[in-house]
Amino acid sequence: MAITHLLNNTIVVERLQEIVGTDRMAMLTVTASLPCHIQPNSDKKSGVADGVYAKQFVIYLDSGSDVKAGDRVKSSDGYEYTVVSDGVTLYSFGSIDFLKVVCEKTL
Repeated sequence: MAITHLLNNTIVVERLQEIVGTDRMAMLTVTASLPCHIQPNSDKKSGVADGVYAKQFVIYLDSGSDVKAGDRVKSSDGYEYTVVSDGVTLYSFGSIDFLKVVCEKTL
């Protein structure tokens, strides 16, 4: 069973990959227009580095989505998130399988 009726936003997933034929790396689109649901994880802000703060968010996706730690996620409302390490977890709730992705958005 899918959770698509609960998903009210869409995201584009970008991943750092090698550009074919060169020795350079770039953020390339892995998956476009994935339906999702985004919500804040908490109200707390954490220090990332050198006075930069971030806030954690949780993104719920269908279980077949290709998201990994370190990916950059761009939502349809214009925000950018970075998937934290060990932030992708597969859950099963009865017959519903879904991914819970923990991300940070810099402020």
